[in-house]
Amino acid sequence: MFDDYHVVPELDEEYAAQIAAGYYDLHAEQAINEFIYERLQSFYLQNNEVIASPLASLSRARELVGLNQNAAALVFAVTAIEVGLKLGFIKAIVYGSVHSETAAGIIADMSYSHAGFERLRDLVFQILSEVNLDLRAYRRAHADSTLWEEIIEVQRRRNAIVHRAQDGTEEEAQSAIAIASSLLEDIFPAVIANIGLHLHDGRRVCGNNECRPVV
Repeated sequence: MFDDYHVVPELDEEYAAQIAAGYYDLHAEQAINEFIYERLQSFYLQNNEVIASPLASLSRARELVGLNQNAAALVFAVTAIEVGLKLGFIKAIVYGSVHSETAAGIIADMSYSHAGFERLRDLVFQILSEVNLDLRAYRRAHADSTLWEEIIEVQRRRNAIVHRAQDGTEEEAQSAIAIASSLLEDIFPAVIANIGLHLHDGRRVCGNNECRPVV
């Protein structure tokens, strides 16, 4: 149904949320019931550097906090988180259920409105649980909240900086960087490993067992 869908350039957030919500309601059970490792593997092998751009944003955040540019560092760290979630997780999961990379990209883009993303959150949690990753309960070491709760909070701080010209502290910037690092440098490699693949240089997905790193 999505292959003939044409994207409206001025797609507003409310309409995007409706589309994403409809997708979730129609496909959640099917996606969960029919999900298999091979579909995730197919996506990651065809898009083997899907995590490269969010990792670049994370690297930029680290550079900026070293220059005492804390607000900018936080913004880049949250960008790394959001793009990493969309490209590294949501798009891969949607691709596994609609069998079309174009449609998966459209839905992933639209789902990232707040309402649409909240609708797909439970689908993301459920699918990741199938590859032995409980993102619903995942906590960083010594963190008081789950990683997901930390992501929501750091998004609020980013919005305050971008939309209300508030400043950011070094502690906030370092926290945002740590959250992004956990998602991109801990969780993403774990997902890749759990579906029988591996990474080179922390960013390039590979399925060749002959070059699999020795653990």
